[in-house]
Amino acid sequence: MSRMAGALLLAAGVLVAGHLSSDRVVQLLWLWLPVPLLMLAWPSRPLGPARWLAASWLLLFGVDACLRGYLFSRYGMTHESSALLLALANTQPGEAWEYLLGHAHELLPWLGLLSLAVLAAALALRTPAPQGPSRRRQRLVLALALLALLSVGFKGMRRFHPLWAWPGVALAVQQQQADWQRLGDQHRQWRLAARAAVPRPVTGAATVVLVLSDSVNPDNLQLHGYPRATTPALQQLRTTLEPPLAVVREAWAQDASTIPALQRLLVRDGQHLLALAEAGGYKVWWISNHDDLAVKNVHARLAEPRMHMLNRSPGRRSATPDAVVLPRLREALADPAPSKLIVLHLLGAHPYYERRVPPGSANPFAGSDDAVDAALRAAGRPAWLIDQRAAYDAALRHHDALLAETLALTARSSATRRAWLFTSDHGQEVGHERDHAGHSPDTLAGYRIPLLLWQSEPGSVPPAELEQRRFRADSFTPLMAALLRLDTPLATQPPHLLQPTFRWQLPEEIQRLQPKPRPSEP
Repeated sequence: MSRMAGALLLAAGVLVAGHLSSDRVVQLLWLWLPVPLLMLAWPSRPLGPARWLAASWLLLFGVDACLRGYLFSRYGMTHESSALLLALANTQPGEAWEYLLGHAHELLPWLGLLSLAVLAAALALRTPAPQGPSRRRQRLVLALALLALLSVGFKGMRRFHPLWAWPGVALAVQQQQADWQRLGDQHRQWRLAARAAVPRPVTGAATVVLVLSDSVNPDNLQLHGYPRATTPALQQLRTTLEPPLAVVREAWAQDASTIPALQRLLVRDGQHLLALAEAGGYKVWWISNHDDLAVKNVHARLAEPRMHMLNRSPGRRSATPDAVVLPRLREALADPAPSKLIVLHLLGAHPYYERRVPPGSANPFAGSDDAVDAALRAAGRPAWLIDQRAAYDAALRHHDALLAETLALTARSSATRRAWLFTSDHGQEVGHERDHAGHSPDTLAGYRIPLLLWQSEPGSVPPAELEQRRFRADSFTPLMAALLRLDTPLATQPPHLLQPTFRWQLPEEIQRLQPKPRPSEP
């Protein structure tokens, strides 16, 4: 083996070691590959311009591997983690130096790996050129190198390339610092508006737990008549709780993605739900298994200092289980404050579905060949989509156990008045209307959401009547204001489920997706 090949193998080893604990090793090796291939196929003189460029390439990927390896092994973060962006945006140079000194013992192994990356780059820079391969092999190598370079055109590949990833982090940090000023002003406006709208705090001890989940389609819930046992724990609670749990049969989001959907749920007529609750004397918590910068800064920060962002890995590949919220929920329920609003923000059944289930857990619906599988085959759905439906239903079954635990904890809490409400930001299309698994702004399945409500004291509308009513997302803040018993017109004026004079209007976003009536036959 030539000395050049040895230098490249050392550089590849650094890359693999840095990314070993993540699932991006193959992807990063592929992005790294073009320059090493070209170095072996077209020999260049030591210390020449081409060698400096190649050595810089190897060092770039080596430094990237060490940085990301440390972040993932120490904190479970990726370079896109909102926790990392927030830390960088909120850190002064002096604080960064103090961090390095305080964590030197943890950094030593990674500094050792970084020294190997420097060694590999130095060897590649100075090593005599190996003999080049034949013309035919050169053409094959060139084709492979070009293919690897062209793959950078795909966003899913490009976002992990060091030349894009770290400049992207720098831009995100700058944007974050600018947004903080803007959002700080917005939060002040919401709080001022809330204090004007809620002149008096609520009386009596009250605990309200709001569970906001992600990507849950009620058509896949056993509670809604789905043939698979996706909600056995909630089914059991429904038979034992008094007063009974209300299951609203028809509820609609007005957006098919998280950021705009949450805005519709939590903000109405210039009023934010969390600011209203605070003005009404509630102590507010936001406990989240999401790692989303926008959600954190727009909504969750209104709950500071009781904001707990427990996930450190953003996006679909996160495998942090929703059960991480339970210890914080127990702490919040045990807090002596008389009035509490506790918001739990869960990943729910967000794609990738298999990552919402603990590793090693069996999928009870995989290969079951039941009525659901038969219906999907009858609709012409492909085998991969039938598998995705099984994975989605397994995620919902795991989610059900957590929901039941949060409801049971709420029901057992010591407050005089207790309430628990569960919904999802938007729905999910998993072969319901077309050959697709995921978010879907073009089908009704993308907008169907569940709505479950339990109150320790009977409300003005009996649970049986609530179940027959229909819900739309933009009435959620008025609904919550009424559930919190806030002294504000928002709790009485807009139409919502808890009003005796409730009136229903189908959202325009749903109307456009309704099947058009066929013209009558002549």
